[in-house]
Formats: sequence, structure tokens, C-alpha cells
Amino acid sequence: MHEHVLRRLPIAAVLIPSTHYFISKCEGRRPKLTRSRKAHDPTYYNLFPLRQLWKPPLPYPLWAYDWDKRDLTNTRITRHIVLIRHAQYDETHEEDEKRKLTPLGIKQAELTGKRLAEMFKGAGDKDGAGAFPGCPIKVIRVSGMRRAKETAEVIAKYLPGVVQAEPDPRLNEGTPAQIIPVRHDIDAVSLMDESHDRIEEAFQEYFRRAIPGEEINDGDEHVFDIIVCHGNVIRYFFCRALQLPPEAW
Repeated sequence: MHEHVLRRLPIAAVLIPSTHYFISKCEGRRPKLTRSRKAHDPTYYNLFPLRQLWKPPLPYPLWAYDWDKRDLTNTRITRHIVLIRHAQYDETHEEDEKRKLTPLGIKQAELTGKRLAEMFKGAGDKDGAGAFPGCPIKVIRVSGMRRAKETAEVIAKYLPGVVQAEPDPRLNEGTPAQIIPVRHDIDAVSLMDESHDRIEEAFQEYFRRAIPGEEINDGDEHVFDIIVCHGNVIRYFFCRALQLPPEAW
């Protein structure tokens, strides 16, 4: 495109529905940055303290092979984690217990459950030639928020026999990492202090290599888990799993 056309395009995001919370439209104008009162404090960068920046075990882009602190360098088992953002819900209420799924949200969860059931069962011809063996889903995990629990309940109807774990509030929505470029309209420092540790704890709990005989039968090579949670949490998990700076979420 010509430069004058590009300047007229608004900045937007088209990844997942929840990203609109963190993306603001510039409408062709440069964002106006205000000088932080912490500008001369060496423990701060603009509006946030440097203590909140992620500190990787090795400098990026080096890979930390002992990332989960398990001595499994020779394992052939692959853990597959299916991350699902909750379906559409009623946002007219502030209280979590009133934020139930909308009719469209229920339909979204139904379609997701049907697709997962297809993956679970596998596919192939009668002779098994070229058959897809299916995904042995082990467990469905979910956050403690109503919209996620209702989504998981609908999905679970299509996966009979799959264990449904108790809701885990560590998977609840939050602000797991700093927002860069900084936002001046929210207190991201307090939001991160409130939620980062629990979300990081959830990551360490569920993102780990499987141990033969403990979480998977001897001889199996794959284990599948489903986690139904929230947009911010999912983006954080992606960055951490890829050993990217979480601030890139």
C-alpha cells in the first residue's frame, strides 16, 4: 500500500475476542506519551517497576532444556495441551456468578465439544489403513469462573469417560505480565501483583513433561489434556511454553 493509505489505517488486533481490552485504536495519530513521575527512579521503567519483568533462566533466544526441572531428556512422550478460551458470556454484570454464557456462547461450546469428540475418537477406513488413531484425552481442567465452568460442562457432554478436574482458581482471568507499551489508564502494577504468581503457579503445575507410569501407561507416547480458561492466561501460557518474554503476550 501507499504510505498515505497506511497512515489512515487504525491499529487493531484480530487474534482472539478478549484482546480488545488491551488494544487501543490510534486512528492514524501517534499515541501521546506522558512523562512518568518515576522517570528518574532506576528501579522503574516508565510506569512499572523493573522487578515485574520476567527473568529467564537463560538469555533469549537460548533454550533452557531443564525448563520443568524434570530429568527427562530421553523421554519420547509428548504432552499435548488443548487451550480453550471460554465461550461468549453476558458482560452486563460485574459479578462473576451472574456472567453466564449467552445462547451464542452455548452454541460455541457445543461446536467445540463436537470437534473435540471427533479428535478423541479418531478416523480412518474399516481396514485401519491411513487411520487417525485419535487423541486419548486424559482430563478436562477449568478455571473457577462461571463462564469457563459452563463452557467446560458443555464440552464434557461430548467426551464421556474423560475425567473432569475440580475448578482451579489459579486459572482465573488476570494480568499475568506487564503491558508493554505501557497503558496510562489502568493500574497494571497492582493488577499484575494480584495475579501473576498464581497464574505462573498454574503454568508450572500443568505445563510439564509426562512421566511414564505416573501420568501415562508404559508404552504410550502421547498424553492429551484440555484446559478451559481465559484469553490473558492462554497468551501468557503460550509465551512461557515457547520461552518467549511473557511481556510479548
